[in-house]
Amino acid sequence: MYSELVIMKSCFGSKEQDIKDNLDFLLSEHRKYKSKKMPLLLGDEVIPQLKFLQISFDNSGEFPSEKLFLTRFPELMRTLFLSTTIIAAEDFRVYIANFIKERLNQQIALQIDRLKPHIRNVGISDSVQSVWEELKSMSGATKTPNITLRQNSRDNYNERLSKPLGMQTGIKRIDELIFGMNEGSVNVIAGFTSHYKTLFAMNIAYLNSYHYGYNIAYLSLETPKDQMYDQLLTRHSYDMKFPQYEYIPSCKIRSCLLSSMEQDYLFDVIEPDLYTDYINADGNTGKRGLVTFFDLSDFDTFSFNEITDTLEALDDKLNGNLDAVIVDYVQLCKFVEGGARLGDDNRIINSYVDYFRKLAHGLRTKKQKKKLIIILLSQINREAWKRAKKRGGDGVYDLTCLADANELERGASRVITTYITDNMKIVKEAQVQLLKNRHGETLSEPERIFADPKAYVYGEEFDTFGQAQGGAISQGGLSSAMSILDNLEDLL
Repeated sequence: MYSELVIMKSCFGSKEQDIKDNLDFLLSEHRKYKSKKMPLLLGDEVIPQLKFLQISFDNSGEFPSEKLFLTRFPELMRTLFLSTTIIAAEDFRVYIANFIKERLNQQIALQIDRLKPHIRNVGISDSVQSVWEELKSMSGATKTPNITLRQNSRDNYNERLSKPLGMQTGIKRIDELIFGMNEGSVNVIAGFTSHYKTLFAMNIAYLNSYHYGYNIAYLSLETPKDQMYDQLLTRHSYDMKFPQYEYIPSCKIRSCLLSSMEQDYLFDVIEPDLYTDYINADGNTGKRGLVTFFDLSDFDTFSFNEITDTLEALDDKLNGNLDAVIVDYVQLCKFVEGGARLGDDNRIINSYVDYFRKLAHGLRTKKQKKKLIIILLSQINREAWKRAKKRGGDGVYDLTCLADANELERGASRVITTYITDNMKIVKEAQVQLLKNRHGETLSEPERIFADPKAYVYGEEFDTFGQAQGGAISQGGLSSAMSILDNLEDLL
């Protein structure tokens, strides 16, 4: 009982979302084992007390005071409660994890002791075998993983050959430097308000799902998921294989203003092609990947455990083939519980960045622990944007543009920025930088690329006549109409 008292007392008066998340996790683990009719983590007398803490936080955004709690549960005054240890918020997660591990081990040992007489007298019956398998699965959660002392480098190399090295950005110069966004990495796309962050991320999702078979979860914290899907259809309609229209605008889809011909072409030709297998250059059948959109309507609190549960459920539906998660955008994680602000903004943002960094290294699924590619969109603060704008008007950023969330800079394998001006919008351009690249060179000088927000295209390659091409990996666009004219003169 002492451990439960430590948990309860550490909650009092706190507004820490991390503490609430881990309390939720503890109670969910208790329910899981209870539903299996297996040993319980918590005694029945403790559940009302922990649920009171949980409900108080859900309703007010903070845990009750010690005085209020003891008014509700006066019987605890007669325990060791008043002298119980209080755990620091940053240590609470470790304490809960160790608590669960210790209780499970105790209960597993108790169950094994109970089985021994039955086995001696009756043998291994079906019921005993069933309990034994359940105990093994419980204990497996805390076992040390298999450790390989020697690696087979050829097998590892051949395995990497069998699949893309990582997701592409669609911008040739950057893709040449980063060699793909690899599993287990956190990649940041940063930009000021309305500087095409979502446009960039949408094109990454489209390119890698449609052309390379990646399955991607897109967590849209600002735009409703149905609008995001409309934008994906618009992006696909831009592909050169659909010559009937230049593209079908998402605003017309959203507003139900499509002509009957546009409807038939979009829903009978363009959309089905997103999911149709194709024959690759080797003559083998290639599978299209899927982009699955989520928005805040899919979550109650957007807590760590809720996000993990959602991604695990998606991974199950994809038969264990979820590859990547895009978060658009990470600063909006500070608004939780229906839009209420809890605690210090920077601390909350950093805690979510830390969560996604750990998620990159291991989404715990029912089958195994798997690595993911994480792409976090980040809002650049106004002061950093002003500094970039003043540098000769060239929009050159440095890593201080992520100052409001320093975990982004520390935890990211790559940081890419996007920047536009009014003049760039007119000529359908944007520029990108590669500010951080943990495994290679950076790109400090901005790269100009093609960007058309109406067609939802970002980073496409210009052909000889200045028309943006659809298709595979694209490269930086020509920097101005003058460059296009130069190319035309070469043909004459």
